[in-house]
Amino acid sequence: MGEKLISDVDNLVPGSSVTFFLGSGFSKAWDKTFPNSEELFTIPSTLFNELSYLPSLFFSNSKWESFKDGISFKELREIVYEISMYLRYPETRPSYIDRNNASFLLSEIKNVVRRNFSQKAEYYKVHGNNDKFYHEKPLEQNQNKIIKFFKEILKSHVVDEPIVANNIKFNIFTTNYDSVVELILDKIYPGPIFNLLYRGITPSIINGKYQYSRMIGSQYLINLFKINGGFEIFKSDENYILDYSDVADLKFNNTPLIMLPSKEQDYNEDYFKQLFQKTVQMFKETDILIVIGYSFSEEDALLRFLLRQFAEGYHDLARKKVYYIDFSDAQVMRRKLVTVFPQLMIQPPSNIEISSKGFISWLDS
Repeated sequence: MGEKLISDVDNLVPGSSVTFFLGSGFSKAWDKTFPNSEELFTIPSTLFNELSYLPSLFFSNSKWESFKDGISFKELREIVYEISMYLRYPETRPSYIDRNNASFLLSEIKNVVRRNFSQKAEYYKVHGNNDKFYHEKPLEQNQNKIIKFFKEILKSHVVDEPIVANNIKFNIFTTNYDSVVELILDKIYPGPIFNLLYRGITPSIINGKYQYSRMIGSQYLINLFKINGGFEIFKSDENYILDYSDVADLKFNNTPLIMLPSKEQDYNEDYFKQLFQKTVQMFKETDILIVIGYSFSEEDALLRFLLRQFAEGYHDLARKKVYYIDFSDAQVMRRKLVTVFPQLMIQPPSNIEISSKGFISWLDS
């Protein structure tokens, strides 16, 4: 199947567009130690008991006993929703909650989520002044397979002098906070990838250095949009900062810009607005959509709505190609696709490929 996709991309005419949409299953395929949503947002008691603001909130709210053993994913969603409502609707705030400590609470949750991730898996960072990524463990066989696949897909973008006659547009959307995509691109691109990537926002500082100058034409940029934010994204006043360095956590006491799980997602932050303004057009222009490891969860209503822009009607869907790869039941995966593309209920086009045995098996098939 991997070779079939590569062939489909090779047969596209110049100016065509290929879009990857990556969920937590993609990072899990890269490294099994990477946490899924349930694991990432379950805060163990060892981390919870080190916090300041959150335990104080529960203690004053007579909820301390309920959470002394940690916070489950479901409980965290409720907590984030409650605090978000206090911020959006001041009249609902209890007597001990104000705008400042409500913001502190959300910041503390974001920081503890980042710490929880770092205790479970490796967050890839840049090494020294050359802005190249490093990894503590040697790459495994399956990881090299993934790198080889993307190197073949992106071959017109990763040479020293891009091939003018084959300037396919590539978009990578990920719901993950980690830096797996960056490490993969770093392995296949000869120079620092920060000249290659457009992030939907233009950071004023990257890894402690003021703005990068573009070394290649804009038609060779790869769009990398982290639609739930990322552990390397920080905001300073009205500017954005990307920092993958070892000392990023020490330099920025403010929290990473990430979207926390909630019963009602709030994408009103400027970062998300800027990304979504560009996302709709990118999906409309996409010729091949590859969805890897994404669950189409109910709480991601806005993300599913954005995906729907890929095809306005049945005939629009029929002239494009979709690859959906996950580790699940094929019929369940098909039903998930129908929630985004109801046109599939009429007559599933032959250009919809569903692989239910996971990304690595798909690469091997």
